[in-house]
Amino acid sequence: MQAGLLILGASAIYMIAKKNKWGFVVGLASQPFWFATSIINNQWGIFFLNFIYTFSFMIGIYEWFFKGKNNKSNPRIGVAVIVLKDNKVLLGKRKGKHGEGDWAFPGGHLENGETWEDCARREVKEETGIEIDNISFSTATNDIFENSGKHYSTIYMISQHKSGEVKIMEKDKCEKWEWFSWESLPEPLFLPIENLLKNGYKPLSK
Repeated sequence: MQAGLLILGASAIYMIAKKNKWGFVVGLASQPFWFATSIINNQWGIFFLNFIYTFSFMIGIYEWFFKGKNNKSNPRIGVAVIVLKDNKVLLGKRKGKHGEGDWAFPGGHLENGETWEDCARREVKEETGIEIDNISFSTATNDIFENSGKHYSTIYMISQHKSGEVKIMEKDKCEKWEWFSWESLPEPLFLPIENLLKNGYKPLSK
């Protein structure tokens, strides 16, 4: 019986380490058997240790199942960069779980202490290898990704291509980069761009 409980406990620890919240349930479910075994064998040290484990598992279940549902993370700030060249805009086909297969502007998260202009310049350089100038604020959208539960405030910075040839600098995040006229945008588009279009935005008129 003890061998079975050890396997059950090890499984719970493994699931918790893998951030699987059911590990807390498995761990808690095994505690009554550990209590019974420790009482039968007069192993009071193990009894009190199990009491501490049970209390920890109960806290874990509360944090994962209940508290987490009522305390969603705050919206994040994303900076999208509209790069113009010969009356066309630069779009990349995304990779990864967040918007995989969608076409999006270069951009990313605003870092602590960073200006919008610096973020735009940095992200474009990191993702495409090109230099941009004439960077300025254009507009913003409120983007709620219902499927993933993510919420972003996206700041759009408009800019001009300055120098360099576009390259795929982050192959794990982008499949390819292409230039498109605003009237012939590809599909599917990343949610923030869809919201941008709903607002009737046209970068070349700015």
